Amino acid sequence: MKDRMKLLVMVAVAALICIACMQTVSAETEDAQKKWIKDHTVNVKSTVLLTYEDEYLEITEIYTGNDLKKKTGLEKIVKSKKIPLEIGEIETKNKKEKVLVTKNEVILEDNGKEVLKIKKGEKKVFEKNKEVVLTKESDPYLTTTGIPDWTWPKVSCWFGICWYEMEDPINLVWQNTYKSEVKSEFPPDWTDYPYENTQYVFIGNKWVKADGIADDRYRFFGGHHARLWEIPGDTVIGNAHHDDAVFNYPIGHQVDDYEGAEEKVSNFYLNGWNVEADNLDLSNEYFSPFYNAYNNGSATLISK
Repeated sequence: MKDRMKLLVMVAVAALICIACMQTVSAETEDAQKKWIKDHTVNVKSTVLLTYEDEYLEITEIYTGNDLKKKTGLEKIVKSKKIPLEIGEIETKNKKEKVLVTKNEVILEDNGKEVLKIKKGEKKVFEKNKEVVLTKESDPYLTTTGIPDWTWPKVSCWFGICWYEMEDPINLVWQNTYKSEVKSEFPPDWTDYPYENTQYVFIGNKWVKADGIADDRYRFFGGHHARLWEIPGDTVIGNAHHDDAVFNYPIGHQVDDYEGAEEKVSNFYLNGWNVEADNLDLSNEYFSPFYNAYNNGSATLISK
């Protein structure tokens, strides 16, 4: 009897030691990830240039600053994107909102009030200081779960070295399925060809481009948007968010909601799928810089 009690005590002690070790390893991993982000955080001056030429609205953002030079060796990073515009009035979901495009100018109206006018050749300049997380192509942020935690647009390539910027947290994971099946559950009025900046995740040993889908191609006055990736193991991951209006400062879409968009997309899978809200801890809790949009760090898990 005494020997049995001793054995039980030894097993219990071993279990407690194992739990303590696991907690220690988990804490060390989390600390290492936090340190990685801190080491890759760069303070920059952001200058946004907005121009209209040849039926394209061009948005150029330039990063400069001493911290950028010190941590990356780059004098500046230039990010540029063009939004194609057709002459005439562009349809929006809200009929009170209008985007009127002529050969000489772009006019935006909200409820009959002009909110922005850009003439051909005119340049509007906006400046702001901000923090960004940047990393080289060869130095990806590595996850401990096997599931990428963040999305990354490619922001610069210089002398064969490409740089990526941390953007959005992954907040949706589908298991035992494929991307085509996941996309088939989105409403038919969502477009498979949205205007978006290209983003990547690091899978295996390479950076993989996203497949986007949105409730409106341009989302001039805001809208829902998701990016999807297939990863090994019959798994699809994604980020769902809601964008603000293109012409809110800073010019170009900014995320103003994560959690509501995560719930909205997960509701597409209530029939024939198993939906477990906030079931998978990815440790990517986040507040967006402009709207304080919150991601709680746990992804909704959806499976067949």
